[in-house]
Amino acid sequence: MTYRGTDDLRGYLKDAILPRLEYAPKATPLCISGHKTHRNHLTVRNQRYRQLYNISPIKPLYDMLVVEWIKKKIPNRSLGVLDEDEETGRTLSVPSSHKFEIAHISLPPVRDLERIYSFVLQFPLQTAERIIHLVFPKAKCWHFETNFDDNDTAIYREIHWSDYLDSEHPANKYVAIIIACQPSWILSYEDLWQFTELCSLPTDEFHFRGKERLWGKLWDSCVRKRAHFFVLTSYQHWVFGTFSEGYTSALVSPVISAGSRDPTIMEALVYWIATALGAPDSFMWPNIPEPINNLHPEFKIPESPKDLSALAFAESLSSWDGKSEEPVSSAGCATAVPDEDMKTPTIFLKPRDSSKTREMVRTWLAGVLSSNIMRPQHLTISEEWKGDTNAEPLMSDFFDELSSLCSSSSEDTETGAPQGHWLALPCSDVKESVVLAIPKSTTMP
Repeated sequence: MTYRGTDDLRGYLKDAILPRLEYAPKATPLCISGHKTHRNHLTVRNQRYRQLYNISPIKPLYDMLVVEWIKKKIPNRSLGVLDEDEETGRTLSVPSSHKFEIAHISLPPVRDLERIYSFVLQFPLQTAERIIHLVFPKAKCWHFETNFDDNDTAIYREIHWSDYLDSEHPANKYVAIIIACQPSWILSYEDLWQFTELCSLPTDEFHFRGKERLWGKLWDSCVRKRAHFFVLTSYQHWVFGTFSEGYTSALVSPVISAGSRDPTIMEALVYWIATALGAPDSFMWPNIPEPINNLHPEFKIPESPKDLSALAFAESLSSWDGKSEEPVSSAGCATAVPDEDMKTPTIFLKPRDSSKTREMVRTWLAGVLSSNIMRPQHLTISEEWKGDTNAEPLMSDFFDELSSLCSSSSEDTETGAPQGHWLALPCSDVKESVVLAIPKSTTMP
């Protein structure tokens, strides 16, 4: 007797192993096992704006996190639906144990990045999308979409897990996770292992190697799309990672092979996508101190110019030929900066009274939070939703995210004063400020 994958999603995921890659005779030869390829020539250079100071492994063990979450949240009873979504055509396509009757998809042998890209889309990503939609019906507006707007499309491709905020304006969309794909003759196991072992991105004048270029590429993509989760894969091997709220720290899993069984790639992928959407009991970042500027919604990095001539300096329009010792007014800017201001510059000092400092930060922070430092409201799913499975709905706790702004350590603690870093606010005060800053038309989760 055979079953559909939807009759036991947990059992299906446990035995779902990615189909083996077959390489065409004309495909680029793979490098020797245990060696780097030295072919990862991404157009990424060392830039000072990248502030990635700490890269660490995910703790506790990533494998344990995945397996425990799958046991709790993925149902093992029949959902009473077909494997294929009649509306979108998405279906369970990764083969599993013999008891499951899974639709067979045949793809030609791999000879270039385009074919590997097809394998990633047709097997793991299509299956993961269908499972997320089955377990969390409120996430059905989320889907994978391809992205070719890049200078490195010959050796690097991205796929975005995104949701349209406004169907009339497709450019307004939120990206929760970025899947980065490179062929295995460019991204070997050794390359991926060294990628996970890097401790930080250098900030001095340092010539980037392959692993630094990969981190720089992912950092740039995630910051531009405001995504905090990513997956790096050659299809043969996978790494799952996440950036902190301010993108100054990153956590990564160990390298997982396509044939892994504890967990399987499908279990790890479904878990990481659900985590990016704020699923209950999934991975959560510990509180870490970060520059407040990085937490601001207007935090940006420069776009990569497609035409290098755009970097040319514009000709100066100034005709002033004065000397440095001449008064500022001689340059025609006396109305903006009086000469006497240059002689007696204003010096701003932090108030010595901690209560005044907190009041100053409270006022400033209320204005910043009103600019929407949070996940978009469409990520929140109502507590009243009742699913057909025993899995819980995706939830995004608004106040839990705000509490991460408060540090657990203290540099200036007074008797009777709130605990925490001198810049931290009591979370109750933060919540009160945010409630006052949200427009009346906004529905609180």
